[in-house]
Amino acid sequence: MEKPYIIGIAAFFSFVFLIIGCVVAEIWWPFFNLFFFVLILLPSLFGSLESTGLLGSLGDFVTAVFAFSVFAFPYVLFHSDVINGWSFTLILFSNAFAAVAIVLFIRAQLDDLH
Repeated sequence: MEKPYIIGIAAFFSFVFLIIGCVVAEIWWPFFNLFFFVLILLPSLFGSLESTGLLGSLGDFVTAVFAFSVFAFPYVLFHSDVINGWSFTLILFSNAFAAVAIVLFIRAQLDDLH
């Protein structure tokens, strides 16, 4: 299997688990994770992968902050009793599949550079 297919399958399962997690909780606040998923890709799309020094370090830092936010936001919702345990678990599975898709996307971009 090629990387685009695996990226698509991982992204599909990520969205499915996110939607099921929202349906189980009967609340759509966890859907804001999609916003963080898009923000994670922005530094790599705007050239921080091919640059070193300050711009590359800033891009890595911003990517790490957004990646942390993807996992922290559902925990805050769970801790404040907005979502239940099942929903929290499904959203964490969604985040795991999204992390695989994002890592493979960035790796594919790096392969294209070299």
